[in-house]
Amino acid sequence: QNHSQPPEILAAQGGGVGLATRRSATTQEEFQYAARMIHRSNDPKLANGFVRVAEGLADIRAVASRVRVTIWTIGLCAIILILFLSMRVARSITKPILAIATTAQAIRDGDLRQRVAVSTNDEIASLATSINEMAEHLGNDIERLTKLEHVLSQFLGNVSHELRTPIFS
Repeated sequence: QNHSQPPEILAAQGGGVGLATRRSATTQEEFQYAARMIHRSNDPKLANGFVRVAEGLADIRAVASRVRVTIWTIGLCAIILILFLSMRVARSITKPILAIATTAQAIRDGDLRQRVAVSTNDEIASLATSINEMAEHLGNDIERLTKLEHVLSQFLGNVSHELRTPIFS
């Protein structure tokens, strides 16, 4: 077979790499051929030539299939990992918020002894601290109002007693 006229050699003569796919005349299998021109300007005895390689398309397709399967496997593993990490991050955000909501509902229902556990140092912890301080202030205010109500009740009782009982009797 004349190897000076294949399409990959003709394409490589223009510079760069020449590629061609065709059936081999000797093996009757499909091959991918690549050729590149080699310049030997430093040795005048050697003429310019070509390097030509061939690989069976069945082998190339098998490698491409393995690469495709590897990419899909890595992609699927990455998606599973991202889902797992996303769920953990979401849970780490929603769990404290649910605890804050539960405590706020208890405070709303009158249980001013409830407090939110503060375990981090972020915006959620700042919100939990504010809820705890609010509950503390509400408790103190209600205690003060209860004492004031008791004092007012005693005062009114005393005034009422004095109004019923003459001072100079």
